[in-house]
Order: sequence, then structure tokens, then C-alpha cells
Amino acid sequence: MLERKSNYTLLFYIFLISITIFRFWFIANSPFDLAEDEAHYWEWSRNLDISYYSKGPVVAYIIFIFTTIFGSTEFGVRFGAVAISAGIAVITYYFISDIFDKRKAFYSVIRLNIIPAICIDNHGISLRNACANIL
Repeated sequence: MLERKSNYTLLFYIFLISITIFRFWFIANSPFDLAEDEAHYWEWSRNLDISYYSKGPVVAYIIFIFTTIFGSTEFGVRFGAVAISAGIAVITYYFISDIFDKRKAFYSVIRLNIIPAICIDNHGISLRNACANIL
């Protein structure tokens, strides 16, 4: 009897590439202006420091790097959030697959990306989203 074996790693990368391309497309064509937090952190990135009155500097440095590459645009400000969310998905997949198995890891990443708060916030950089809270 043939055993059906799914390649969850391949499925994971197909999902990750698809969702990341969609997020990049969305931030490039978004009808939404920067949120108040995003604009605030963008201002921080234009005046880099080792710390700020209410938060650490990592968000400002991330925005600085990507606005240097892509210009001072909404896409440049939001690029880091999408890139970090892709990185968090990779870390989650490999962490869960080491503890349990690749099937559970794949479905964990799917669930992580369909939680509405994370799904929406990973299109922008804000301390309300999971990416910035980790940093």
C-alpha cells in the first residue's frame, strides 16, 4: 500500500511567499494613510537616538533602514513590518516543527496568519502589532 506523505515544508514556503507577496502588494497599493503610531515612529526614524521617551529604538531603526532603501514613502515605512512578519512565520514553523512535527508547525503558521489582529497589523508597523511588541 502506498503511503501518502505531505511535504509540509513545501506547503509552508508556498503559503509564506504567497502571503508575503500579497502583503507587499497591499502596502504598495493601500488606500490607507499612515496610522498615528506609524507616523510617530517614522518621525523617530528621521531623528535616530539610542532611546525615546516611551519606547526603545528598534522600530525607528527598522523604519530608517527601509525608508533609506525605498524612500520616505508609506511603502518604506511599512516594509519592515511585512519583512518581520515573514521572519516570525519562519521562526514559528521551525520552532514548532522541532518540538512537535511539521504538520502542526504548518497549521500553527496558518493560524498565526489568520488571526485578525495580527493579519491586519502585519501590514503596518505599530507597537500594537506582534512584530513590534517582540522588539
